[in-house]
Amino acid sequence: MNPKKKILFVITKSNWGGAQKYVFDLATSLPGDEYEVLVALGGEGELKAKLQSAQIETISIPHLERDIRIWKEPLVFFALCKIIYKCKPDILHLNSSKIGGIGSVAGRLMGISSIIFTAHGFAFNENRSFIQKPILKLLYLITILFSTTTICISRAMQQQLQQWPLIRKKLVVIHNGIKPIHFVRKVEARSALQAHIEDNTYLLGTVAELHPIKGLEVAIHAVVALHADYRISYLIIGEGELRATLEKIIRDNHAKTYIQLVGALPDAAQYLKAFDAFILPSYSEGLGLSVIEAGFAHLPTISTRVGGIPEIIVDKKTGLLVEPGSERDIVNAISYLIEHPKESQRLAKNLEEEVRNDFTFERCLEKTLEVYRNNLKT
Repeated sequence: MNPKKKILFVITKSNWGGAQKYVFDLATSLPGDEYEVLVALGGEGELKAKLQSAQIETISIPHLERDIRIWKEPLVFFALCKIIYKCKPDILHLNSSKIGGIGSVAGRLMGISSIIFTAHGFAFNENRSFIQKPILKLLYLITILFSTTTICISRAMQQQLQQWPLIRKKLVVIHNGIKPIHFVRKVEARSALQAHIEDNTYLLGTVAELHPIKGLEVAIHAVVALHADYRISYLIIGEGELRATLEKIIRDNHAKTYIQLVGALPDAAQYLKAFDAFILPSYSEGLGLSVIEAGFAHLPTISTRVGGIPEIIVDKKTGLLVEPGSERDIVNAISYLIEHPKESQRLAKNLEEEVRNDFTFERCLEKTLEVYRNNLKT
């Protein structure tokens, strides 16, 4: 009988976002007779708690956080080298930009022959200075060169790297997929959120980290503009650094009765059926896991034409695409869904069929296992 192969997943943050769901689903679904799984991470968030509940061994990486702190990064690097030395993984699977760079170098230094990097998004697509962007691109290039395989979660991400030197053969596209969600029925979901909802309104929803890249302020302004003409409410489920800024926008527009920041909720996707429509107004996305979840929930969906979103949503066929940062586009899209309920339901039906066919976790797992096995052969 062949011994189990040891996989060490590493991720920067232990909150509960798309990358964290990806790590959790893989870590808890790999064949137990083939793989032994460990997860190293920063912080003490929901991901760590869920992994421990699932009896997956977790290892905390001291000083690891999303933002770069020059005086802390050497401490993170040596802590990770120590973890790798102790665990001796057959595969090092890195997730998120920062730990990808640190981890790929540490893995090579410690003699790991199979290093997988999953690129969930590129920081150079964010609103960065002209000095930061080329530095970030160089760091990604180093990460990919030091890794044996880089998984891009969308074709759009792969295409951004096609002209980069020396890395084309290292890239593979594997779309994220999700496991079946036990949705709370609409009535019960609305009841659970009733403290945040005006009665008898068209309820628009977003599940996202409160981060500048998500473009939430644009959606808020669009709903404010629409409120004079429609009975509409907007709930944002999630937490993050932008809370105070968004609260001020809501307060300044006297919108607290119909726009609410719900905060983080455990397994937030289960409440999606409370909404009449879903919106993801991001400036950048690797793929857009919450759009896939909205599809499974049979929701008409509006999202920005960025990253891998057009690989899920075909405009006016499986949803509505808008330009990032365009309040006018969002206003028009929401108005269209409200005024054309039959068309809205057609879009929801088509999106649900699309994601149930092409964005299942089973497909993602199968292709990821193929990457693991190919790496272990070399």
